[in-house]
Amino acid sequence: MEMSDTRKAELRRTIREQFRYIPDADKKAWDAMLCERVCTMPIVRAARCIYAYASLPNEAGTWGIMEHLLLEGHRLALPRVEGNTMEFYWVESLSELSEGSFHIMEPVPGQQNSGPAGPVRYARKRAAEPDALMLIPGMAFTEDGLRLGKGGGFYDRFLSSEPGHRKIALAYPFQVVKMLPLEEHDIKMDLVVTPDRFYPI
Repeated sequence: MEMSDTRKAELRRTIREQFRYIPDADKKAWDAMLCERVCTMPIVRAARCIYAYASLPNEAGTWGIMEHLLLEGHRLALPRVEGNTMEFYWVESLSELSEGSFHIMEPVPGQQNSGPAGPVRYARKRAAEPDALMLIPGMAFTEDGLRLGKGGGFYDRFLSSEPGHRKIALAYPFQVVKMLPLEEHDIKMDLVVTPDRFYPI
């Protein structure tokens, strides 16, 4: 199915509007249900390391998920936008994050004492796990794993460079739609998870 850029923009706008009108209590309940569902999945519990994302208000919430993963001893990496690309960096605490590109909370450089010369800047260690399990956001998904992002192409470019990741999309029920376009650069998800359902691909 072909979908024009105009139709994609309309769908993104519709999804954003639906996020705006979710009652706070419903969003909190959905995020708690999503956390329970994701964190009890055998594939997640068995994962040595997980690439996740720090959710924005118009995304399925991951803050509870991230806290649980860290408490359970999983290695957690989060994305940082660097120019036209994004890279994942290990984090040990959510307090290490700071607002970055597109208002996303990202891993940031820290400080390291260097003696008389004073502190120096250093980048947190870049994650290099090309087969790590990934939790992925999006604007809309289909039951068979197609994804509509926000239009920047960051996840498409990253996954094209590291195609070995197992990909779990997180969404609210209204983000699962009947049809989306499949374009040459698109990468399908392996599983779509909502607060009340699994959509195995």
